[in-house]
Amino acid sequence: MLTATKTLWDIKDLMYWLMNETSWNRTYTNNWRDTAKINDVIRRVSSWFFRSVLNTETVYKSGDIPYLRKKQYIKYKEAIACTAAIVVGAVTINIDTTNLTTTWSIYSQWVVISYTWKNATQITWCTGVVADFEEWTKFEQVYKVNADMDIPYQCFLMYDWQEIDVFEVKSFDDRYQRQAFKWFTLLYDETSGNRFLRVFWFSDSDKFLFKYYAEVEDMEDDTDISIFPDKYINVVSAISAWEMLMESQSEDTEYINKLTLWYAKLEEMYNRFTVAVKDMDAMLKQRPYNFTSIMPWPWTNNRYTRSWFKIY
Repeated sequence: MLTATKTLWDIKDLMYWLMNETSWNRTYTNNWRDTAKINDVIRRVSSWFFRSVLNTETVYKSGDIPYLRKKQYIKYKEAIACTAAIVVGAVTINIDTTNLTTTWSIYSQWVVISYTWKNATQITWCTGVVADFEEWTKFEQVYKVNADMDIPYQCFLMYDWQEIDVFEVKSFDDRYQRQAFKWFTLLYDETSGNRFLRVFWFSDSDKFLFKYYAEVEDMEDDTDISIFPDKYINVVSAISAWEMLMESQSEDTEYINKLTLWYAKLEEMYNRFTVAVKDMDAMLKQRPYNFTSIMPWPWTNNRYTRSWFKIY
């Protein structure tokens, strides 16, 4: 598992050491510029493409960033109807609250309404009622997305907490262009500034798993923890150091050679991310599986009945 515990100060310390500078004698450059460079490198390394400063036509492709992948488990609830008309600015809404938690958000006609209390027949302390609604208007339950979300990419239906169906979104555009990807959308609530997940065509009480890439936030204080995994933090420190030296001084051959070396280390790191390393000694041969006996319709398929190897 890739962990991140290094602070901005830790990364700076290593970067200064590489540049023959001490952390308490910052004569080479100023603190603001150091921080900006480190944040810039982390953002670029954590993106899909890292462009070389030595040759802008050279691009290092990350493919996938496992330390940015995040999960959010959600239990689906079917739409419910309000039992009385709703007017703009209402703080109490008459609605069947059987399936609602004490604090939740509901959605209809591009309006997200949040509340912080309920009784058997009403939700109260509502915010976001910016439109009128007729009696028996259907409201869907929407799910507040974790604040660190950047790009959504998958929504899994769960079966006994196992992932069985994959609805993949490779980009925001793809989600609306392909029918198979129209299983969820993201809503932005201008009132609260929060984003909400709206999902489609699940059954009541279905569990699903929402997967997304976390946003890379800049570190501002020396005590801020980097999102970058400790295992590869030397890549960030070294690239930051040699880019700083190249920008501050002439394009010395030594710096170019060192930067080229660390670009190669970056490529090596990306390959570790994207290519599964399998331990052959850990592979065990299993007896044939008959999926027809354990998988319900519509996932039954006889072609999966075969001997295979399983990685533990």
